[in-house]
Amino acid sequence: MQISEEKVGSVLVISVSGRVEMFTSPRLKETILSHINKGEYHLLFDLSELDYISSPGLGVLLYTAKTLQDKKGKMILCSLKAHIHEVFKICGFEKVLPIYKTREEALKVFK
Repeated sequence: MQISEEKVGSVLVISVSGRVEMFTSPRLKETILSHINKGEYHLLFDLSELDYISSPGLGVLLYTAKTLQDKKGKMILCSLKAHIHEVFKICGFEKVLPIYKTREEALKVFK
């Protein structure tokens, strides 16, 4: 798993690539919480290069959404590959987490 961050206006874009599973999800959670603890409450997850996500990875995203909700923040996902989007659909996460086709569409929601 690779994680990269980019600040776009008031939004922190976190790009995740590779596999998020039992062994890598704790590092993702640490990274996210570090940013939240520094006051980053508008997060956009660009998942265009994500190849696999397991239940611990999904749990990290749900935990992040709940944490940001408590802080009046916002979290959006974008650019999911078809098979990853299908996982979110099957799990019902599509109803809980906003998902946009492109980064540009998602960034507009923060304005």
